[in-house]
Amino acid sequence: MRAWMLIAGLGVSLAACGATAGASEGIDGVAAGGKAAKASWSTFGDKFDASAPVVPIKDVLDAPANFVGKPLTVQGTVADVCQKAGCWMVLGDGARTLRVRMADHAFSVEKQGTGWTAQVQGEVVAKPLDAAMVEHLRSESGKPEAMPEVAATGGTVYELVATAVRMKP
Repeated sequence: MRAWMLIAGLGVSLAACGATAGASEGIDGVAAGGKAAKASWSTFGDKFDASAPVVPIKDVLDAPANFVGKPLTVQGTVADVCQKAGCWMVLGDGARTLRVRMADHAFSVEKQGTGWTAQVQGEVVAKPLDAAMVEHLRSESGKPEAMPEVAATGGTVYELVATAVRMKP
């Protein structure tokens, strides 16, 4: 009886794996049947509203004060991720960057996500530049040269406080 239950359980598990393998992308980016597959989004935090309009990171970086206190969805390239816990990341447009913190440290993101595309839902906040916090963030960074605090002027830094994030390679 035990052997039969084990075999039946294994069969169900294998069938489930087979059923999803054709619908999703493999590790090498190739779907079942050898056709190239689009990378799918990995989602973190609250439910992501995919129907929300997306603001390019460039627009936020051009005038961050215009977005303070407004809920938005931002898309950019991940320039850095907290290597300690995945509790923050940095989005960029190639030359400029914006720090993204996960709201209340309630969730974390993929620590190996540097270079990936990310869409972040949340709210932009303005914060005073704090030297001790900058050093703390530097200690967790995989790419300290991407730190937006280094380029901050006027003693203020803008951050996006994220409630939901989705990322893909």
